[in-house]
Amino acid sequence: MDLPQDPTLLLVIFILCFILYLSLKSIRNHGNLPPGPAPLPLLGNMLDLGGDFVNSLMKLRDKYGDVFTVYLGSRPVVVVTGYRAVKEIYLDKADDYLNRGDMPIWDEFYKNYGVIFTKNLERWKELRRFSLSTLRDFGIGKRNTEVRIQEETHYLIEELRKSKESFFDPRQCLSRALCNIIFSVMFGNRCEYEDEDIATVLSCIYESFVTASSPSGQIFDMFPGVMKYVPWYHKKFFKSMDKLTQYVNEKVKINQKTLDPTNPRDYVDAFLIKMEKVRNRM
Repeated sequence: MDLPQDPTLLLVIFILCFILYLSLKSIRNHGNLPPGPAPLPLLGNMLDLGGDFVNSLMKLRDKYGDVFTVYLGSRPVVVVTGYRAVKEIYLDKADDYLNRGDMPIWDEFYKNYGVIFTKNLERWKELRRFSLSTLRDFGIGKRNTEVRIQEETHYLIEELRKSKESFFDPRQCLSRALCNIIFSVMFGNRCEYEDEDIATVLSCIYESFVTASSPSGQIFDMFPGVMKYVPWYHKKFFKSMDKLTQYVNEKVKINQKTLDPTNPRDYVDAFLIKMEKVRNRM
């Protein structure tokens, strides 16, 4: 049998064989992972996940069980679903799962800060300890929380009555009610349901999650080093998060102007006071 003599064809064959070798090696190196669909070279399981990321994962759950593995490119990701499995990880064996895996599109924005997306365990522990203590001080988990919820429920009922018994989609009202409860803890006030601020916040949150789970977001997670320079749909994620950050920064500036270090009104006040104490110790 004659071998091909074209140098270009030989180079293509060599590259394809090399990619196949790296993919098989990567799979063997992660041989102890839970079962899952067989990944393709470079693409991983992108074709299995399709356009609707969450529903695709739920279909894989039906086939492989509550714990299974998918590949985003060459990166393995263990997916945990079902009450028992999630409870075991987050409650029963929480200390064994403190660290966070890579989530490139979120990591690119948060830069290893925050409670959810940081992989710095010491920073995470300090932020978590402060957040839990502060939220308890403001009544989270106590009767004060019940009062906040009852108050917002009153506004929600009044908003629902405006429908005058006609058919309507309640998701907007319910999401704004939940957002207001969070606002009352974070910023010390709530927004009217018609307020543009609350509409902007919810829109940014929705767009960021939709974009992050889109095919463009998945490709970013597979090839972050290249994709952050490519002007594609995933750029919408960063625009939404920047807009949300701008809104929060404006609220923080308002708190800074009226801050009383001896009388914190909300979570932002408590955080600003804590920041000043840390600076003074340095």
